[in-house]
Order: sequence, then C-alpha cells, then structure tokens
Amino acid sequence: MESIPQFCFPDIERLKPTTKFKSETFSFVLTNMEGNRKFGYCRRLLPAGKGPRLPEVTCLISPLGCFSLYEKILDNIEERRQVSTTAVFTFLKAIVANPFPKPGRSVQVRAFSARGGEMETVTFTRPLDSRLEHVDFSILFSTLPPRKIIQLFSSMLMERRVILCSSNLSLLTGCAHALLALLYPFEWQHVFIPVLPGALIEFCCSPLPYLMGMHPSLIPALDEMETMEEALVVDLDKKKFVKKIGDETSILPSKLFQYLEHTLGSPAVTSEYQKPSGKKSSTSRADEIITNTFMIFFVYLYGDYRQYMKKKADGSIEFAKKEYEKKFSSKSIRRFLEAFHMTQMFDIFAEQRENPLKSEMTSQSTFERSTIHVMKDRCMEIEIFSSKSKISRWRLRKRI
Repeated sequence: MESIPQFCFPDIERLKPTTKFKSETFSFVLTNMEGNRKFGYCRRLLPAGKGPRLPEVTCLISPLGCFSLYEKILDNIEERRQVSTTAVFTFLKAIVANPFPKPGRSVQVRAFSARGGEMETVTFTRPLDSRLEHVDFSILFSTLPPRKIIQLFSSMLMERRVILCSSNLSLLTGCAHALLALLYPFEWQHVFIPVLPGALIEFCCSPLPYLMGMHPSLIPALDEMETMEEALVVDLDKKKFVKKIGDETSILPSKLFQYLEHTLGSPAVTSEYQKPSGKKSSTSRADEIITNTFMIFFVYLYGDYRQYMKKKADGSIEFAKKEYEKKFSSKSIRRFLEAFHMTQMFDIFAEQRENPLKSEMTSQSTFERSTIHVMKDRCMEIEIFSSKSKISRWRLRKRI
C-alpha cells in the first residue's frame, strides 16, 4: 500500500501548479507475492479554486477488475468534488452502505445530487464478464493502425514483454485495457501495470512477460538497459514502434493476419473512429465489429476444442494438444498452435475446462455461447477471404 501515491502520481516531477487541467482517468494493478491482484482506479482533476493549483487524485482500491463500473463511480465523485469534499464523502458513504453487485447485476444508490440538495438514484451495473465489459476501442484504434495493433496482439499471445508509452495517462490506460480485451477468451496471466512510475523503471528489466505503460521521457533510460532486446516498445504519441523483435508480422498464420487486417481496416471501423469525439455513438458499431472479429479468430482456432477433451485412465479430463494441432492441414497454423500451447495463458484456459467444477462455470461464458450459436458459422469468412486473397495474388502474378 505504501507505493499507492507513486502510482497515483507517476509523473509527479512534471506536475506544476496550473489554472487549466483536463481530468484524466487511469488505473494500476498491485500484485502481491501470492499473485493476488488489487486494482487502483484513479481520477486526476483540478479542484475548484482560484489561482494556479496542483491537480489531485481520487483513487479507489478494489480486488475486482471492473473498469467501467468504477469509472462511473469516479464520474459521480468528480461532479461532487467541484462542490465540496463533504459532498464526495457523503456519496462514498452511500456507496459503501450498499452490497457490491454480483456479476450481471445492478445496485441502486440513493445520494444527494451534485447539482443541489435533492436526493437522486444512481444505478451501477457490474458486467457479467468483466473481461468483456464495454471497452472503448476508439482510443486504441484512433491511435494505431490495424497492422500495428495486430502485431501487438500477436506479441501478447506469445507472452512477450510489451511497453506502451504516452504522456497522456488516460490514453495509456485505455490502450492497455483495449489490448487485454482483444485476448478474450484468454486472459493475461502476467504483470500488468498500465502506468509505471518513473522511479520504478527497473521493473522493466524483469525477464518475465509484462504489459506496462510509461511516460515517453523514460524511453532513453530503456535504451541503457541490457535486457531490453526481447521487448516491444511502442510510442503511442508518435504512433510508432521504438523497439521491435522483428518477427511480429509472422507470428500469426498469414491468412489469419490478413483477415484481421482486412476486417479491422474496413471503412465501417476506420470511418467511425475518425469522427469527432462528440459524434461517436456510445455503443459503436465499430466496437461490435472489432469484438466479433477477434471472437471469430479464436472460434476458428478453438471452436470445437471440446471434442478433444479426453478422459484419462484415472478418470481425469485432459485436452489432447497434439491431436488437436494435427487436425489442421495448414503447417503455419500448426506451428502457431504449438507455440501458443506452451503459454501460461493457454494452460489456464485448458485447466479451467479440464476441471469439472470450473468447466461448468466456463460453459456459460460469452465465448462458449458464441461458439455454439453464432460465431462458428461465421468462421467461413476467414476461408472465403483467404480464397479471394489467393485468387487476387494469382491474377496479379499472371499479369506480371
């Protein structure tokens, strides 16, 4: 807990008293020796007053990862902070007095309005699956082109070290959470620090996989670290890779990479994110396309995995990795699966489905329902797109 102030003010050396400051929302994750996580949800704003003053941070600590729910709580806190700290504490007491909602459920909180002395009811909803709560993909897709996003996605599937850099804390957190959401139904099992304080930059020397965010002024310090050869470093402000391993475009099988790039680069996605922020719909069609595209990607690879859950002699259930890999005729897909099946991310996915108690819970997940009802039929889009690409390349070679 002693490190919380550092995470609330990761760039404290650059903060100066000011009269204008756009509020920022960001988060951090604290992990103890047992691997248990606590999430910090922060809102940095300029308190009401006259003359130059320093921004302050409201930080909510929770063992639960529910970014959208806590973001709404922070919205309400910010409204009341412009009135008084008393209004904030009164609201927080009302929050604490109510039980935290179960997944998929809501809780209604009665509190004094920020605009006056009248009571109002505020509804807070906890997503059924926090990994699929509404993520604003516009932050990520308006910052980087699809090709670079797919390269980041591919590197994270291989559980590599990834560092995002930006001077905007909201941008860092938004892009980091969006990248994690793309991995669903798999879950990042390693270090996740959306905003790393400069004083803790030595954490980057860790040989273990991580996803971290930091201020771009720290990039020169990374160059002096000997262990950074195997890391992918992205400057979000300049929209470019600072460090690459070099194989980012060849990790995924070519037809899957091309399918993702084609779909994510379609006008339905790019035109939506080029709109002024005020004109973007809250439930964007582009967000739906992105979520479905990556769901189709994983359903194509693992849509019928249950057929390969084999019972062993001792009665336990085990996923037959080698048998599953051989079912694909494509050598590039088999090579990718062989590498992916060595990750901790996949081990946890398989373990949850090999355990009868956990398997019953995962059977109700969005991925399982999508596999059965919708996405499996849409996997043909990948084969159709691959066939069209081959025909186009054949015609081009013929002309040449």
